[in-house]
Amino acid sequence: MLTLFADGSSTGGNPGKAGCGYALMRKGQLLEGLGQPLGTATNNQAELTAVLLGLTACLGKLQPQEEILIVGDSVYVLDGLRLADAYGADPGRSNNKLWASIYDVMLELYAGGHRLKTYWVKGHDGNPGNTLCDELAFSSAVTQRRHRPAKQRKT
Repeated sequence: MLTLFADGSSTGGNPGKAGCGYALMRKGQLLEGLGQPLGTATNNQAELTAVLLGLTACLGKLQPQEEILIVGDSVYVLDGLRLADAYGADPGRSNNKLWASIYDVMLELYAGGHRLKTYWVKGHDGNPGNTLCDELAFSSAVTQRRHRPAKQRKT
């Protein structure tokens, strides 16, 4: 199983200076992580972008038929991912362009025989993967520069 941790950050208001972070882990080992600046965006847009970037990064790292566990602290995003199969890319949904892009990647993953699961964690509660992504997202929001994890972390 490949675990995708994702988080977003918007500072100084909502919308505000934003950034997102994701980390891909397998068996507790960090494979890849990235903090991406987003300019001005809402927190929900930052959360969604983290998942989009993370799912896209999964495409080149998956083993055949491997399951992806998406872990995050955003109920908005995780509920949306669970409903994506039922609703697809709903043009009436807020942030519909981001949702449509996520849905396109999900379809590609499903076509490759992969399954997606979601798991909610409480933010700022000590989960190492979530903490790493929060740090990547926040530092990218504040500095508006890309950030990579300083070292590999185990979860």
